[in-house]
Amino acid sequence: MSHRVRTEHATIHGLFDEQAARTPDRTALRDARESLTYAETRRRADALAARLHQHCPRPGARIGLRLERGVRMVVAMLAVLKCGHTYVPLDPAYPAERLRRMALDAEPALILTDQDLADDVPPAAEARPPEVAVTPDAPAYVLYTSGASGPPNAVPVPHRNVLALVRACGERYELGAEDVWTSLHSFAFHLSVWEIWGALLRGGTLVVVPREVAASPRATLDLLARERVTVLTAVPSVFRHLVRATAAWVGEVPVPRHVFLASEPIDIRDIRCWRRAFGTASRFVSTYALTEATCFAAHRPLTDEELDGTQPPEPLADLGEPLEGVELAVLGEGGQPIRPGEIGEIHLSGAGLATGRPTERYHRTGDLARMRGDGRLYYAGRVEDEVRTNGPRFGLGEVETVLRQAPGVRELVVVTTSSGVGEPMMTAFYTVRTSAQVDLGTRLSAHARAELPVHMAPTRFVRLPELPISPSGRTDRAALAAWRPPIQTVLPSTLRAPRLPDALPGHSPMSSWSRRVAGSSGRR
Repeated sequence: MSHRVRTEHATIHGLFDEQAARTPDRTALRDARESLTYAETRRRADALAARLHQHCPRPGARIGLRLERGVRMVVAMLAVLKCGHTYVPLDPAYPAERLRRMALDAEPALILTDQDLADDVPPAAEARPPEVAVTPDAPAYVLYTSGASGPPNAVPVPHRNVLALVRACGERYELGAEDVWTSLHSFAFHLSVWEIWGALLRGGTLVVVPREVAASPRATLDLLARERVTVLTAVPSVFRHLVRATAAWVGEVPVPRHVFLASEPIDIRDIRCWRRAFGTASRFVSTYALTEATCFAAHRPLTDEELDGTQPPEPLADLGEPLEGVELAVLGEGGQPIRPGEIGEIHLSGAGLATGRPTERYHRTGDLARMRGDGRLYYAGRVEDEVRTNGPRFGLGEVETVLRQAPGVRELVVVTTSSGVGEPMMTAFYTVRTSAQVDLGTRLSAHARAELPVHMAPTRFVRLPELPISPSGRTDRAALAAWRPPIQTVLPSTLRAPRLPDALPGHSPMSSWSRRVAGSSGRR
């Protein structure tokens, strides 16, 4: 049974407490080490909130969470919210320099680590959380966008936005108490917002996937089957690895009820392979997701007709319908509306827009779309990937869509790289479906010349054993853009995230719950 989520005067932790009161004995959280009911999760969060309040009593502070994946991570999020604070995820798997920049920008009053929570034990009695008035417009968390064109950018998101996301998608797809969700992504990545709060505010069970399991497609498939997961959210590049693992799969069949694919273009061939291996019971949903939209801005359930047919992957660039309360507009140069066939930048407004954005009516997403004759919008790449050569401007995403249709291609990404003489060139990095396809580069070049205008055809084609993956689970385009031949000497050293030191530069571990700056109670 699902229930309607009220959002007008509610907060994330307030609705969680209501759910805990309705279903105290239902399992809320599981990881590799422990399982907590809703009542136990609430007691743990209340106890931690009481401790946290002693060290940071003034509401409105930013609290850094440098925690490994697990039940404690979610309990800490709830505790921060119960104190009227804002949590800032600092994933230990992220590169040290990126974490340093995030911490310096966020200026957290405290940074909680696993060491701080190591002595946490189930409270012997009900702990009283602080009595703090929190409004729906108060920021619940701060995530940082990629910062591809500069330092990471802070995106504060209020409680109201999260509840609107959970209500709109939860009711649209009838998600409720019978569902088991995975927390598969970094909690510093926007898809985690949907995974964690979608599960807990709809009364479901959240399985926090250990990092080592998430890194193994076969182990992930085993977890999906063992835990009987019904709601899976995945970046298409991660889903593609799961699909590849189905070829040798001999265990129990994992059949999620819903599979939400987000944040990257979808290759329909991957979904067809999944359906051939595991049947057609899973419902696939294509989503347009970004941090500033509080995860999903638009969604589109994929039909059996398109999944069972022979049409190429191009239609999956269709952005679908905007989420309730969200408005998408595609504007050309000078902010003018575009006509059918033209390309423009997607602008976002409405209920899902994060706070801290410019005071203009729309937020510029940096994503490109082309309007078709039927008025529907089709994703065409990123603004920074927009290219103008000897013809009209175009997005590299459109080039990728065409080239992925070539037989034998498993993965393909087009980026702008250096030609070695100071002039940029388009380079297509690809992987193959079978190792015997040694001449695929030549065929890809011919396919590009046959299917694309001359000015849209890549200059160079580079085959890789695997495409690099960023800590958030997406294809690491920045690493590819920095590629220099020979690829054999570059891949092992530059396409791997550096190890995180024991302490962030400029920050000492907060095992004593001391303030980062003496006398500080957070941002002013």
